[in-house]
Amino acid sequence: MNTSCRFGRSNVNAVEKYLSSTLILCLAPPSSMLGTVAVEISNNGGVDFTNAGKSFLFEAEPAIISVFPSFADADRAFQPVTVTGQNFENSQDLSCRFGLKFHQRAKYISSTKLVCSAPGGRPGTVSLAISTNGHDATVSTVRFEYRTGIVLHSISP
Repeated sequence: MNTSCRFGRSNVNAVEKYLSSTLILCLAPPSSMLGTVAVEISNNGGVDFTNAGKSFLFEAEPAIISVFPSFADADRAFQPVTVTGQNFENSQDLSCRFGLKFHQRAKYISSTKLVCSAPGGRPGTVSLAISTNGHDATVSTVRFEYRTGIVLHSISP
């Protein structure tokens, strides 16, 4: 079968993956235009397409500009961190990712500000990313550092 997907007036994309006889996975192409477009399917290599009225929304990607503080105690969890950026959306799945493993729900303040809870981590530097849908995350050069806490062993006069 020569099945293809089309997003708006984009060039035809091959189906990314067949999941079942009634479900396929299409990869949305990059778009410089924002807004809703029609998504249509072709079973003959893009000669004819459906006219089902299904849509896809292209949104501006969130971007991280800075984080404050830019470090936290590695042994303490849930430390508040303010993330400044652009295109943040108040969605149910809004979250921060510290490194590769940790997804923490974010508190939406505005389209340019979030508050995240930094989980505990190992000493070192990790990437910081934002997700508005729980799946896709921003690509960011902003780093977050976990530091070993200062421990007071004794005091003498």
